[in-house]
Amino acid sequence: MKNKIILITFIITIIGTCSCYCQPHTSVIFSYDILQYNSLKYKFISQDKFILQCKNEFQSNDSISNYKEHIYIIDSSLNIKYIRYIQRRFSEDTNHLFKRDKIEILGTSVNLDSLFYGEDYTKTIEPRASTINGVYKFNFLNHKYVCFYIQDITNPESMLNTDILLFDITNLYKIKLLLHAFQASEDLKCFGDFNKNGKLDFVLWSYGNSFQDTLKLYELDSNMSEFTLIKNKYLIITDTGSTYNVNLKKSKWFANSPIYKKLSKNKP
Repeated sequence: MKNKIILITFIITIIGTCSCYCQPHTSVIFSYDILQYNSLKYKFISQDKFILQCKNEFQSNDSISNYKEHIYIIDSSLNIKYIRYIQRRFSEDTNHLFKRDKIEILGTSVNLDSLFYGEDYTKTIEPRASTINGVYKFNFLNHKYVCFYIQDITNPESMLNTDILLFDITNLYKIKLLLHAFQASEDLKCFGDFNKNGKLDFVLWSYGNSFQDTLKLYELDSNMSEFTLIKNKYLIITDTGSTYNVNLKKSKWFANSPIYKKLSKNKP
């Protein structure tokens, strides 16, 4: 009888242990690494290598409108510049426009405020003071890209988000701005070929008023001109206080991929 009790206890213990090991995990701490098959090989352009030129200083007669133009040469070979204006003021009497920060690549200029406010922003809207957190260059499928991570320091919510600008610089005579988005991470691993179909993808996740508990997949279209949403690919992200987890049960991302299967395997 005693042996039977010991045997039953042993079997129950084994079953309990197996059930613990055999229950698939329903969440995993989020990292872009779990989405990637192969990470992009990129070149980080250190801010220590930015060349600063103070090109212009202007002051009107009435001392109301003045500015300094700081030019950061980011890549001299591609003539990539970040032009930032300081001490900008607006005078309705003189109808003086605010100076707006911009990025130039081989003469192609992008006004940052037109991205923030839209093309119809008015003269009276003060410029958003921005700072560059990182610049990266990478190649993917015979195309060359440069990516900017820019922080809007005038907006408290922007501390949770970073503006991402992605340019296609393959054709130096036709620079294309492919993407402007707000992303919660400065990790370049938000770009890659996540569904392995030979196209560049972007995954979007953001905080603040635009907080999304769903991380979505966007794919560069066949015209190589813009990213479009792939509706059946997403991850459900939950905030657990100090970490962010992917709910593998509710998510629809890589259900058949080796990475997804590995995460869903029987583990304690």
